[in-house]
Amino acid sequence: MNHQPYLKRKADKTNGFCDDSPYSSTKETAITAIPAANGMIRPSRVLSHVAVNAPVDLAGPIRPRESCARRGFGSTSPVCHYRDRYNRVFPKLYESLRDINHTIARVTESAGTGRAGMKIAASVPTVAVAPMMERTDRHCRYLLRLISPETRLYTEMITAAALVHGARMRLLEFHPGEHPVALQLGGSDPGELARAAALGAAEGYDEINLNVGCPSDRVQSGRFGAALMAEPQRVAACLRAMMHAVDVPVTVKTRTGIDDLDSYEFLHRFVGAVAEAGCHEVIIHARKAILSGLSPKQNRQVPPLDYDRVYRLKADYPGMRVILNGGLDSQAKVMEQSGRVDGVMLGRYAYSNPWVLAELDGALGRRRGVPGRDAALRGYVHYVGGELQRGTSFKAMTRHLAGLFAGRPGARAWRRFLSELPPGEAGHAMLRRRADAQATAPAVAANG
Repeated sequence: MNHQPYLKRKADKTNGFCDDSPYSSTKETAITAIPAANGMIRPSRVLSHVAVNAPVDLAGPIRPRESCARRGFGSTSPVCHYRDRYNRVFPKLYESLRDINHTIARVTESAGTGRAGMKIAASVPTVAVAPMMERTDRHCRYLLRLISPETRLYTEMITAAALVHGARMRLLEFHPGEHPVALQLGGSDPGELARAAALGAAEGYDEINLNVGCPSDRVQSGRFGAALMAEPQRVAACLRAMMHAVDVPVTVKTRTGIDDLDSYEFLHRFVGAVAEAGCHEVIIHARKAILSGLSPKQNRQVPPLDYDRVYRLKADYPGMRVILNGGLDSQAKVMEQSGRVDGVMLGRYAYSNPWVLAELDGALGRRRGVPGRDAALRGYVHYVGGELQRGTSFKAMTRHLAGLFAGRPGARAWRRFLSELPPGEAGHAMLRRRADAQATAPAVAANG
């Protein structure tokens, strides 16, 4: 499929809008067609004229780019500023676009694809990096996106209550270069989750994921996470409310069971409730969760893996996209899943050695990112410089670089170098010089 936009755009910095459409003389703006994970047209900008003259590919429908602000141009106002103005001025056009979305969804469903044009049996399996608390923040995701252009990235889990009642702009912030990026939510109240999902979709997230797999005591006390598996109808109600509130895919991340509710029949019924709610993708950590007596770390290691149960589930629900998570700590194990499930989700394996994502892209025939680790480092150093100007902590960004040279000569010296960097601009200058040295003499620099 041709993923090239039919119209290139530039920002008119006087007003934050794009101004090089055929209608620029009258300040009228064209939509740019780009591929999107959700496959939907999203009316997120003020439009006084819409030029949608590109053919619609049913395997991957189109949507306009988000506001210039969200894409890094012009005004720093959030996307919702443009959306609100749009909805006030052009309600009829808004309804028309929603009708187009619904038509695309119906046609792609009948053509054997999932919600929002997501193919059920993709020729290239999905590779994703799991939501990980204190790891997959926006800085980590930016680094991973440099390395792999198509790997699906997820935020750390954010509770719906924190998003609805807290500092939503800080919690939802991400760099436009992170797409496709998903927001993971935790909660058990359908109304609150719907509001949180709508906020995430308005900010430009490509997917909303419901956490039904975290086993920590803190999450259980809030009546969400893995504990929700015991209430499949509540999970279904939450999903229906979220899907009603957004036009992006809503997915679930869960386990094979909890405590004594760990039979295949239980998992089958649980996924059946999810499917009946209209959700077409489930990410399954192939271990049950033990809700008392084990720490979250132990719950990632002690309960035995059961890949066969996940394979059986995929066979029983061929129309459901099933993504396998858990214990995938080598490229060989990842490649073994080809043809058995629709994709894989990697956790600490990818975080501790992020270059494995580039190696998997090559093995799977996916689009490649930067040409090497040194190029990834230089790109990230440039990003760090910009973030320092915004007041971001230097150490909060450099900690994600520790695994970049994992498995290479000098990896230990590299980690020591990072740990000894001073904060702020001084540390950034040293890191930049190191990156430049590795670009010209990588063999010497790698050995520290």
